[in-house]
Amino acid sequence: MYSYGMSKNDDDHQLTIDSGIKNMNRMSSELNKLIVKSQMLLCDLILTFSQPVQDVSRETEEKNQEDLKMKDATSIYCPSLSVSHS
Repeated sequence: MYSYGMSKNDDDHQLTIDSGIKNMNRMSSELNKLIVKSQMLLCDLILTFSQPVQDVSRETEEKNQEDLKMKDATSIYCPSLSVSHS
């Protein structure tokens, strides 16, 4: 009977450890998602506020819109983001 009690405590302890590990993995995953989203937001803010506000003629504005359509969104580079993922 004593050994049964010890085995049950060991099983409960193992379940607690497994549950803790799963929770830590879930939290780590969510933190990584937040890091990516915050980097994207920072990049967006940098691009938005680094462009000077100008009075642009209609022709120039249309040309700029055409140029933006031609660019690939994946070619955006934010030099201020040098976060390493470990």
